[in-house]
Amino acid sequence: MMMKNIAFCLFLAVAAVLSIPAQAFETPVTDKQGKALLEKTADDLSLYAKQAGTTKFVWGNIISGGSILVLQFMPEDIVDPSQWTRMTSMTIYGLSGDPEADKELINKLIIGFESQYKRTGTDVIDNNYYFNGDKAMFLKYTQNAGHPEEVQVASVFRRVSDKTYAFIQLNGRVKPLKETEVK
Repeated sequence: MMMKNIAFCLFLAVAAVLSIPAQAFETPVTDKQGKALLEKTADDLSLYAKQAGTTKFVWGNIISGGSILVLQFMPEDIVDPSQWTRMTSMTIYGLSGDPEADKELINKLIIGFESQYKRTGTDVIDNNYYFNGDKAMFLKYTQNAGHPEEVQVASVFRRVSDKTYAFIQLNGRVKPLKETEVK
């Protein structure tokens, strides 16, 4: 566990040094290096947001002692982020780079995701595992089904670099997700 944290901190430090300022976004992170890391990570992973038509990086945070990053993207035409109808959320988890240790962490995270949805009564529509060299998961679900706050979500949990996995979610509110957006 200690090695995982050290490896991820080194990854974060290198990423921060190499980062180039991206765009304005909201964050509770106040230090320059942390903000640069969020911008760099958002730039690196923006291709997933672009596929969903949510290209504007609007929010980011660093949590769990720097081992988890959270990013949110919305469509460019969004003026008031509270009025979103589409949002891509990414939670990026740092890994150690040790395949056996990482496999255990990945399995624990998947079990955690599944138990969270069972506990909260989320309407899970599709839950599939696949292997692309690593274990990954596709999950489609609805939160608050039948209520005005209903949100449809299509998500994937997959490796995005040698030392990171990401839980990437396309959230649809007000307008249901289209099959073309989910694929």
